[in-house]
Amino acid sequence: MTTDQRLAFLTSQPFCHRGLHGDGVVENSLAAFDRAIAAGHGIELDVQLTLDGDVVVFHDATLDRLTSLSGPVRKMPRSKLEQTTLNGSSETIHTLHSVLLHIAGRVPVLIEAKTSGLAFMPVCFAIRRALEGYRGPLAVMSFNPDLVRWFRRHAPRVLRGLVVTD
Repeated sequence: MTTDQRLAFLTSQPFCHRGLHGDGVVENSLAAFDRAIAAGHGIELDVQLTLDGDVVVFHDATLDRLTSLSGPVRKMPRSKLEQTTLNGSSETIHTLHSVLLHIAGRVPVLIEAKTSGLAFMPVCFAIRRALEGYRGPLAVMSFNPDLVRWFRRHAPRVLRGLVVTD
């Protein structure tokens, strides 16, 4: 497969940032992802590392904005996060692995890895574990160039990219 063929999914449809949310549907939720899938759009989602080394689909570094809890996601175990309800819904926070099982390759996925400082390797390992066996089109991206380099070296088949802003 050529590089152009591997990258084609990135431009073949629009992507919904954190799923197709709004109108009572919370960002990075299964409902938001289902709406994106129904519209034929790809999904961009965010992952945060948990206390016990897994990754959950959640944008913010802290739980304050979208849940009744407060504090950093990275200080909470996966089991507690999976029981945490997202504000305005009956949905809970999901692991990346469970979200990928739900999406099941129906649309392309862009995974934005959230990292802080030099502690990027645990996130890399957790994402790579979650991707094992997944067959749908996807790419991993981050603002952290070290994370992107790690995937190039340790998971070269995974497409990866650097997120940049002005």
